[in-house]
Amino acid sequence: MTDSTPWLPPRGWYPDPGGSAAWRWWDGTRWTDDLHAYAAAATVPQAELTAEQELAGRFLRVGIPIYVAISVVGVISRILTTGYLHDVVTWFRTSLSHLSTPGYVPPRPPAQPLAVSLLTVPVLVGTVIMMVLFLIAQHKMASVGRALGVRSRFSPTWGVVIWFIPLVDLVLPVLVWHDLVPAGHPLRRQVTRLWLAYLASGVLGTLSVFAGISSFGLALSLSVLTLGLRLLVARMLPGIVNGVVANHAAAAGTSGHAATSGL
Repeated sequence: MTDSTPWLPPRGWYPDPGGSAAWRWWDGTRWTDDLHAYAAAATVPQAELTAEQELAGRFLRVGIPIYVAISVVGVISRILTTGYLHDVVTWFRTSLSHLSTPGYVPPRPPAQPLAVSLLTVPVLVGTVIMMVLFLIAQHKMASVGRALGVRSRFSPTWGVVIWFIPLVDLVLPVLVWHDLVPAGHPLRRQVTRLWLAYLASGVLGTLSVFAGISSFGLALSLSVLTLGLRLLVARMLPGIVNGVVANHAAAAGTSGHAATSGL
């Protein structure tokens, strides 16, 4: 028995089948109402498009599973740390209140749980690997987008650098990802939603640490919400990356395929 399902092209911008001078967005199953006045297809070496697909695919296959693992371990670590932080605060308050007592010798501060200490190095190594794969893929996608004539506010290199500038890294990275596709592209809205989920996970993760000082239940709830948002980010990211790669292939006039995810 053969599969009669017709082959559908990957989502991206294509010449408007209605005959207008614009390009119309194909969402993978149907034509949408989104139009964009694209310039003539730029000349981009096929090797560059292939490299973009490979680097994006490598990030999806390796980087995102690492990100998910780090997120799960991070929640476990915060839960294990909750009692420890409470003990540290109690020790500090007790020691401070007895400073004026003659001959008082403060007890040794509480020790960090062994499990948390053992998880620190793997999490750090995993984070470095994930970020390297992510930034390499981003740099290549930004380079290809610029070569295709997509207007960008930052060079591919500066798009990487801003991730390491405090406070700036809370705002500008989302603009870098917006600029991977043309203005008005539907993927820009998806990037904004993903970025809001990412920022919210960071805020809730920080709050869960402080909540652990007074309430284990609150800390646990915030940690679970943090994990949920991080998993949502991991769920959304492949669609955005694949959409960018497919858009660049279409703009270059090729039939390039989207990167594949191992999830």
